[in-house]
Amino acid sequence: MKLFIESIAVFFSIASVALAMKKSIHNWTVGIIGIVAYMFVFLQQKLYADAALQVLFIFMSIWGYLSWKGVVKEIKANSRMKTENVITSIILIFIFFWWFFSTNTDNPMPAADSLATILSIYATVLMARRKPLCWQIWMAADLVYIFIFLCSSLYLSAGLYIVFFFMAKNGYDQWKK
Repeated sequence: MKLFIESIAVFFSIASVALAMKKSIHNWTVGIIGIVAYMFVFLQQKLYADAALQVLFIFMSIWGYLSWKGVVKEIKANSRMKTENVITSIILIFIFFWWFFSTNTDNPMPAADSLATILSIYATVLMARRKPLCWQIWMAADLVYIFIFLCSSLYLSAGLYIVFFFMAKNGYDQWKK
């Protein structure tokens, strides 16, 4: 059953990223199926930060869809995210998540889980804003996830994130055009 759910997660996740690379609004709706499947996979592996992240991803996918549809307008006061500010925020929130998950849960990889989670949040926010920087952050997150999945014996997902890494590179190149 674990492999079946992971397979569903992989299939819909790769479809979602392929659609995002083409700037198709359907990436958000297709992605929700993969998100829900991964929530179950992460709970089975006790990767609580990543499981909680999936709940956030559902809401962020709805926001991304509405943003790309033009229903949600970008907040002008926060529309300029400087790379230095993004990196500083990632580091500070990572430290907090790492502390929280290492002291309050039985998470086997609190540092990697926390880093992958915070990188994913920032990448999704930047993607909803159609910022090419999102793809670079996804590449960093992909590398962390490959490590997590190999350590968790989730080899199908590790393979997926190797593919995601190269798709993110391609997505960055396409969005910079």
